[in-house]
Formats: sequence, structure tokens, C-alpha cells
Amino acid sequence: MTKKYGVIVYNPSTISDSIRALQLDFRLTHCQTFEGLLTHATFQEDDLLLIDCIPGKENNFAFLDKIQNENRSELESMSVVLLADDLDLDQRLMACELGADDCISTKVSHDDLVTRLQSTIYNAIANKQLKEQLKAASDVAMAAMTNTSDLGTNIQFILGSYQCENLDQLGQLLFQSLNYYGLTCSVQMRGEHATKNMEANGMERTMESKLLTELKDAGRFYDFGCRTVANYGSASILIKNMPVDDPARYGVIKDNI
Repeated sequence: MTKKYGVIVYNPSTISDSIRALQLDFRLTHCQTFEGLLTHATFQEDDLLLIDCIPGKENNFAFLDKIQNENRSELESMSVVLLADDLDLDQRLMACELGADDCISTKVSHDDLVTRLQSTIYNAIANKQLKEQLKAASDVAMAAMTNTSDLGTNIQFILGSYQCENLDQLGQLLFQSLNYYGLTCSVQMRGEHATKNMEANGMERTMESKLLTELKDAGRFYDFGCRTVANYGSASILIKNMPVDDPARYGVIKDNI
């Protein structure tokens, strides 16, 4: 029997029939208040929070901001998806900056909605597994990185790239190098016959892939909040944790990226 992942649907009113139909694929819980959401998240283990079309786009962003500022551990472990209509690029960038893992149009089909939600959940699971795998070796890795110069790291990446047989290997090599700089990223590599989008766990995050596609011609660097998109030729990187409060480190990363 296929496992049903837990999804909290936040809507101050009544959820739509299209959302109710998700009961066939997920274990749904409807919360109408933020307090109810916190109470449920405290006692139940859910995998995703689906914000279902709060009237007024500003309300959606305010709710995302409230979740981020609440700093509650029970919410940090859940992915957040915003279900809304007609969000332009600036609004989707804002949603990304406020912690949304994906923005999905209410006009998508049921099957597409299920696929996007499952993809977001699987991505979060893969990230959790990756963190657990890295934790055991973190002390050794940090010691090694401290003794490695920026130039040495860059040269190691360049030399290693010649040994890569496909874009997956090249992407993983890139993430190993970016780990030296303490960066969390998504990468897009645009080949002649295919485009490869991936995170360090090897999977693609749909919303970030779309942003990289839309911003690939936005200049060498495109900053929004603590995030930066770096473009160079047929490759783009979304850096999710740029040290904007440390100008020196910020400049070093841009010089090397």
C-alpha cells in the first residue's frame, strides 16, 4: 500500500473541491487559524504545508512571513507550497525569499498538482537524508576546508570537471566545491539537447528551476534578499544563503563563483 504523506491545508474559509480531492493521495488536515496550525503541527508529524488561496496576494505573503518569523521547530521541518493564481515574477521571487518551496497555479490539473506536491515532499526527504549523511563527516570536512585556499578549491573543481562523464557528475562536483564556501545552491546547466536542474541531493526543485530559466539573461549577478542568481554562459546558480551582512565575504564569493 502506497504511503500517504501528511499535508496541512491552511485556509481561513472552506477548502475547494480540487483540494478536497487530494484526500485520495495525501493525509489531509484543514487548519483555519494560525494557532490551530501550530497546535496540530506540535502533536502530529506532517510533511507539507499547503497555503490554499488566501484572499488577496498580500495576505499570502504576510502568512509566509509569519511562518518564517515564528521560528518554530515543528514548522521548520515542513515544506511550504503556495497555491495561488497569476503570480508574476516579482511575486514568485518574494515567495521564494519568504521560504516557499513552490508556487503552484490553481489552474493546474489534479494529476499535475499531486506530482508537484509529491516532488516537493520527496525533495525534502532527500535533503534530510543528505544532511544526516554529511553530519558524521562534518568535523573532518570543515577541518580540511579550513586548510584549503579558495584558489586550490577552484583548481580542484576545474581539474575534476575533465573527469566528469555527464551533467549529474559535473553538478555533484560543483556542489562539493561550493560546500567549501558554505553555500546552499541550485544549479541549472543548459546543454544543446537538454537542460539539467539539480540540488546537492541530485533532485530538482521546480520553482527554483523556473526562476533560473527566467533570470538566465538578467545579468551576471541578480540579487534578491539573501539570495543571488549567478549567470555565466549556459550555466546558472541560485545561491540561497549569500552573506549579505558580511560585505567582505560577499565579495569573495562573487569573485570566486
